[in-house]
Amino acid sequence: KKMSKLKFVVCIIVNIGLFSLAAVGYKNVSRNKEIVKEQDPIIVKILEVTYRAKSASTCKVVFKNKVYNDVSLSKKAKVGDVNYSDFYYDAENDIVFYKDENIGALYVVFVLSFFSLLLWFIPKKKFKY
Repeated sequence: KKMSKLKFVVCIIVNIGLFSLAAVGYKNVSRNKEIVKEQDPIIVKILEVTYRAKSASTCKVVFKNKVYNDVSLSKKAKVGDVNYSDFYYDAENDIVFYKDENIGALYVVFVLSFFSLLLWFIPKKKFKY
């Protein structure tokens, strides 16, 4: 059977998009794990905390007199806390990150990437416009 053009375009865009996101995420998480393994944690002061969903809480921190925004954090952190053990600095990218940042999200992206391959098996009549 011939594959419809719409199905082909949708499958390619979704597959490439999700696998690209997974590759970039893996690269970032691998780099962060390498930094955690090779460096000591930094000392940061938490200026502001934004609580969202369970794993999406972020904070604004100060490290070496510079403010870093949207840094992931654990739920136990509070405004005004000085943290000595959970944050690391990536000098190459000038970012501060939490030790376990984005690992859960990366697993979700990998699972979605592999499930997106199932789009190729959807009958072409479902892709009518």
